Amino acid sequence: MPTNRYIRQGVRSEQRLHENLIIEALQIYGQDCYYLPRSIVNRDTILNEDVESKFSSAFKLEMYVANVDGFEGDGQFLSKFGLEVRDQVKLVVARKRWDDLVGRFKVTQEVRPAEGDLIYFPLVNGLFEIKFVVGDAPFYQLNNLPIYELTCEMFEYSHDVIDTGIDAIDDIGRDEAYRYAITLGAGSGTFQFGEKVTQVIDHDTTIRGELVYLSDTSGAPDAGTVIHVTQTHDISSDSDTFWQITSGVSGNLIGSRSGASYAVTAISTMDAIASTDPQAQNAIFEDIGNDFVDFSEVNPFGEINYVD
Repeated sequence: MPTNRYIRQGVRSEQRLHENLIIEALQIYGQDCYYLPRSIVNRDTILNEDVESKFSSAFKLEMYVANVDGFEGDGQFLSKFGLEVRDQVKLVVARKRWDDLVGRFKVTQEVRPAEGDLIYFPLVNGLFEIKFVVGDAPFYQLNNLPIYELTCEMFEYSHDVIDTGIDAIDDIGRDEAYRYAITLGAGSGTFQFGEKVTQVIDHDTTIRGELVYLSDTSGAPDAGTVIHVTQTHDISSDSDTFWQITSGVSGNLIGSRSGASYAVTAISTMDAIASTDPQAQNAIFEDIGNDFVDFSEVNPFGEINYVD
């Protein structure tokens, strides 16, 4: 007799017992992680790429770290784009737990964990992007597939909106986001930290962002930092300009919750980049470049006084 007669293949009661044992083992030896489904806000239909993505929910799940010897992948190396981190981790999650805690809410287009979704790993306080999902390993034990194995790589942030309501996760999006430093003028009201702000330029253009820093030195806000900036298409002038310097009520920066309204008197993006990373030297490079590169030329790196 080649197989154990007390355990029969394909019996649902045996499969449930097997799944429950796996779930219990994952809860004992695993780590509490958060699953962040990706919502595509704007898709490039030509290249089939997600131009803009948003992560607005996070689901707590226990996951087992399969590579117990440490991170895998290419590790950390210097490339022509700077320092790149290609750390990989393999995480195991029970199918039943994913279906009960994530899948039943239909937050993804797939009926399984999807490539492109994120995993927040609290142990290293990092976000990892799912690169590949294996759904058939171990291969049909008891004629069943009880787990998913997720191959994840360190997430490379790129203007994505992360707004899950969990501070530890949202802080990553705030720290890595491209920032606009805005100086404020006359106005009224009190902005609230983290609220959405808008600036209506004309009937065709509305600029939106999230206020993550506010300076108040004289009893009224005089400066702020805004991230996650988006803009409706300006039909009249076909302009790509974002925040604009304005005066008066028209074009004021307005808070969506507080109703505060202030004029924008100055805009800085270079200082905002430098403040994101204390080691950044963007402003220094710009000053040095201004000494020998004449950007008033049509082609500053080619022939002098060349006119197109």
